[in-house]
Parts: sequence; structure tokens; C-alpha cells
Amino acid sequence: MDRFINRKRKYDNDENTEISDTTLPSTSETLKQSGGKCRYYNESYMDIGFTWCGPKDEPIPECIVCGKMLTNESMVPSKLKRHFIKQHSHLKNKDVHYFRKLLSDQKKEATKFTKKVKVSERAPEASFVVSQMIANNMKGHTIGEKLIKPACKEMVRIMIGNEAALEIDKIPMSNDTVSRRICCMSTDIKELVIEKMKNSRFTLQVDDSTSSDGKCYMIGFVRFVDDNAIISQFLCLKEFKKNTRGKDIFNTIDYFFENNGISWSDCVGICTDGAPSMTGSIKGFDTLA
Repeated sequence: MDRFINRKRKYDNDENTEISDTTLPSTSETLKQSGGKCRYYNESYMDIGFTWCGPKDEPIPECIVCGKMLTNESMVPSKLKRHFIKQHSHLKNKDVHYFRKLLSDQKKEATKFTKKVKVSERAPEASFVVSQMIANNMKGHTIGEKLIKPACKEMVRIMIGNEAALEIDKIPMSNDTVSRRICCMSTDIKELVIEKMKNSRFTLQVDDSTSSDGKCYMIGFVRFVDDNAIISQFLCLKEFKKNTRGKDIFNTIDYFFENNGISWSDCVGICTDGAPSMTGSIKGFDTLA
């Protein structure tokens, strides 16, 4: 048993002898937290290529060269120097100015990367806003890429500069992209309206119309109360395959309600144009609904 103890003591003495030549101060100031010890960073650790990260009350040593993060227990000169000599011995002759410059360059790169990420996050938002404007003005989807984007780029270049104009190129504005954006917004509005209809009573306005190509469509609008305000919103547009009788109109609306979980019992009123197919006493839409 004694030889094992002696061997351990010999190892500890050798280890202390190996790192005793360092002039770095030890962070002997510790704080009892959750039954453990918390060590603090010392500016002199920059001499061996270490900075810190994490919370101030429990900092974590981070190697400036390789980015490896050690535990708070390793916040002592001996363990930090052991990592530095083992992993980065080729930098042992570098002074503190080298590590300060390396850390400064890393922070600059991180700032540039964060800025680029923020710009890329704003690009889809700008694409959605322009797509909504195109839809509201009923313009062709190609106008975004052919006119709006080039015009916007030239205005930014003239007023701000070339570097800012390059950011405009990151906004996706192709024909297919604008179409997807409009479909996505349409789906989102539809889901929002349906959710509102499920949570309140509503009135329904229905009408049928024929387009210039001879196709007949059923148009539905809904009105409901939301936050003490009366909201009128477009509900759906459905094409009639064959007839436009009251039964066909009812079946189209009923199929839409059933697929979206809307109950007829929440419908407190129906408005139509007074056509026979709508107001018929036997087979009219009002009677069937």
C-alpha cells in the first residue's frame, strides 16, 4: 500500500516541478457555489492563448487558437499551459500581442458573419412584402424580377452606394418565388380566417358568377366579430363543374365546411343576391342551409 502512495506522491512532485517554471498567477480566489469551486479568469492567461466565455459568475476558459472550451475547474495556469504546450507548441514563442490580435480578428469575423446572417433573414421578409404588393395590384409575377428588383437596386446604388446595392441581389424575386410567396400568404390567411370562424359566430355571403371564358364560380365571403371589431373577409372561390343549382351551391359550401371543421350551427345569417337558385323555397341554397 505504501508503494502506491509513494508513487502517487512522486508523480505529483514531478508534475509540480514540470510547471513550476511558469510565472502566471493562480486563480486561487474561489467561490463556493452548489457545493463546488468557481474559478475566475485572469488577464495574464492571454499570454498562453486563453480567453473566456460563458457567464461572469462561472467563466469557461476558451483557447484562442483552436477554440476548444475547457471546464471551469481547468481555469488554473498549469492546466491551461498543459493544453497549450500539447496542442500548440509551435506558438510557444509568440507574445501576448499575437494572441490579442488573433482574438480581435476572430471577433471581427464573427461580427461580419452575424451581419450576413441578419441580412439573409431579412431578404425573405422583403420578398414577401413585394410579392404582396404585386398581388394587391394584380400585376404579372415576372414584374418583380424584371422591373422592381432592378429599379430598387439602382435607387439604392445612387442614394447609398454600391455595397448596399449588392444586398438587393440577395432578395429572391423570380417568377416562381413570387408565386410561392402569394400561395403561402393565401394559405396563411385562409387558416387564420377558418380559426376565427371556429371560435365565433359568423354570417355568410354567397354569390355565383361567370367569367369571360364561360366558367362559373361560387364566391364566398364571411363576416365575424374579432376583438370587438366586425371583420369582413374573403372565404373561398370554387368552380362549378356542371350545374349552378341551389343544391350544387350548398354541396360546395358544405364540402368546404366539412373539410375545414366549420360547423353550420355557428352560421347565424346568409346573404345572397336573391336569385331563384339561392332563395328557392324548396331547393334554394337558403332553404338547404
